[in-house]
Amino acid sequence: VSVKIQRPGIRKKFLEDLDTLKEMTDFAVKHNDAAKKYAVDEVLDELRFILLNELDYVKEAENLRVLAQNLQNFRKIFVPQPVDGYSTSKILTMEFVKGQKITSVSPLSRTENDYSALVDELVEAYMKQIIIDGFAHADPHPGNIHLTQDGRIALMDLGMVAKFGPEMRDDILK
Repeated sequence: VSVKIQRPGIRKKFLEDLDTLKEMTDFAVKHNDAAKKYAVDEVLDELRFILLNELDYVKEAENLRVLAQNLQNFRKIFVPQPVDGYSTSKILTMEFVKGQKITSVSPLSRTENDYSALVDELVEAYMKQIIIDGFAHADPHPGNIHLTQDGRIALMDLGMVAKFGPEMRDDILK
């Protein structure tokens, strides 16, 4: 298993930092036309919501379950699952992923292996997440996408997800 443990006091520190940023954005909106035009205070409110959700490992565990269910027909995509009974809001225990960051695949391996089917399935999986499910892994940097030893792509760290309503999904499809 892998165990993700939240640092003690991190939530309090996040809230303090976000409160400071809120004071700054409120001041900026009050005194600066560009800040008002681009609604930096509303952007910060959305950022606050996202970051605080990322600190709740119960939500992340549920996100892992939902994404795995949504992508169950994609045989080359793997979403590690939480281990029931061993996770809390501050501790997430999940299946261990044996593999490497997707960007760590050696040039020799890319020459010797045809990864096009894997890439096609990843793209198709993301299209399904966005257009059909309206629920997508929203932090797909190389540290969160690994090539497993058995040749699948693991999507990890579901603390941040994007949700798309029917109207937005329709607009994206068009």
